[in-house]
Amino acid sequence: RGLKRGDSDEFDSFVAELLGCLDQQLEDESAWSSGLLPSVGTLFVFRPRILRTALDDLAARGWSSGAIPRWDDGSLSSRLKSGPELTLRTVQIPSHSKVSRYSPPSFVFTLSTDKPEESGQNDRKRKGPIEQLVLRDTATNILDNFRQKHLEGAVKMLSLPIPMDANQEVVEATFTEMCALPSSYQPQVFYGAVFVDLCRVPNSRLSIRLLKAVQLVYDKLGQLDPEVFDRLSDWL
Repeated sequence: RGLKRGDSDEFDSFVAELLGCLDQQLEDESAWSSGLLPSVGTLFVFRPRILRTALDDLAARGWSSGAIPRWDDGSLSSRLKSGPELTLRTVQIPSHSKVSRYSPPSFVFTLSTDKPEESGQNDRKRKGPIEQLVLRDTATNILDNFRQKHLEGAVKMLSLPIPMDANQEVVEATFTEMCALPSSYQPQVFYGAVFVDLCRVPNSRLSIRLLKAVQLVYDKLGQLDPEVFDRLSDWL
């Protein structure tokens, strides 16, 4: 909505509305799990739960994070204020129905053995829930947009303009898409090629995180959905 923290009343109202939507999704988690959960246990986490945790963390830090790009230094805002005013038509978003269908909430693969860093570190380099969310979503966007040039996409995923290591989140994002139910977003061979590309990028250290992920999945094979088990078995 383009809101800023200074717009206190409207900003607080927007945040409360957003948190209310997430809480409603969390109440329906068990219903969404049927047919969409790749694994029982802690290997995959309900995405609305990740969003809720990230927002709580961001609020506790004064809505400031080193992983969120600062695209405006203030000059653009001043130029926009001096320009002509425009009235935009209110967009009505239809409810979910047979005519207008929305994607269901996803379940995100997480390397749960890796805990977020403590808040005592430099804020621009600290990697907490909101930073992990931004890094994981950025990696997912690159995967989706570089399907035909996955080697170039691998390079971009490992050279994000963010001052923190994203190897863990790149592995999580790739595993999340590879294990998505009822079907993965791309053929399984695509994700195998992406992992090879990621490990072959010069100076890449992603193989360490990938090894941890494979070990974690191997330890929890009995918890996997049969379809996901077959995919990972073919890949491994």
